[in-house]
Amino acid sequence: MKIKKILLFITIFMLSVFLSMGSVNKSISISEGEKVEKSLSSVNGSISVSRSCKVKGSVTNVNGSIRIGENCEIGNTIRNVNGSIKVGEDCKIDSISIVNGSIRIGKNTNVDGGINSVNGSVSCYEGVVVNEDITTVNGSFKLSGTEVKGKLATVNGRITLKEGSRVKKDIIIKKSKRGFLEKLFNWKKRELKITLKGKSVIEGDIINKDEERRVILFLEAGSIVKGKVINVKIEKT
Repeated sequence: MKIKKILLFITIFMLSVFLSMGSVNKSISISEGEKVEKSLSSVNGSISVSRSCKVKGSVTNVNGSIRIGENCEIGNTIRNVNGSIKVGEDCKIDSISIVNGSIRIGKNTNVDGGINSVNGSVSCYEGVVVNEDITTVNGSFKLSGTEVKGKLATVNGRITLKEGSRVKKDIIIKKSKRGFLEKLFNWKKRELKITLKGKSVIEGDIINKDEERRVILFLEAGSIVKGKVINVKIEKT
């Protein structure tokens, strides 16, 4: 219930801002190498920023995709509701937040803040550095050759780290309330899998805070968890 209230608040807030300031039923396209001294916002349209651009403000959208080309700089948060976010290679990004959509971040991109997703996956590729936390509610993590200087936290998302990915702090599985149908039919919560391979490293702990959810860690030889593994079954591969 709390999550639904948060989503409703975010959606109403963003719509009210865009109706007064942003583009409605219109896409936005920024040409290669252009410098934009303001924020970009749209409702019911896509936002496309070509390669080697600089946007001083935020990039925000409702009901449409956001595409950031390679070698771009975005000075404030990239936000989207009901649409995907794709960031190209070699970018400098402030932070990313999404509701109902996937996030894909290209090679060697630096995210100065964190990444937050509600109902969407997060994929990061070789050389990506995220300086704060990555959190999801109902979405998977797929990190390849990625460094996360904060923690990973999820309620109901699978986690895969490979190709030498590294998390400086903890991986946390948060507790969730049982849904109406789960209570009615006494269904078990979906099993959650964490996979570490390709010499990936967790410098903190792996903690399952949901006693009703079974969590399995598939730990490939050469990958390491330096901290404790709490309420998680380990299967070495």
